[in-house]
Order: sequence, then C-alpha cells, then structure tokens
Amino acid sequence: MSSRQVAMVKLVDMLLLGSSARASQFESEWWHLIS
Repeated sequence: MSSRQVAMVKLVDMLLLGSSARASQFESEWWHLIS
C-alpha cells in the first residue's frame, strides 16, 4: 500500500468511527493486520 492510500484509509476510518479513541484502537488493529 502506498502512503497516500494509507492516509486516505485512515481518514475514512476516522470519519466513520467519529471517535478519536475508537479510531486509535481501530488504527492499532489495522496496523497489526497489515504489518
């Protein structure tokens, strides 16, 4: 994945979740899955 795609995915995730706490948790899970 390119850094641009990652940035877009993170932005969409944050907008959909609406909560910084949930977004942070989801981001951790996301990075664990793709790493």
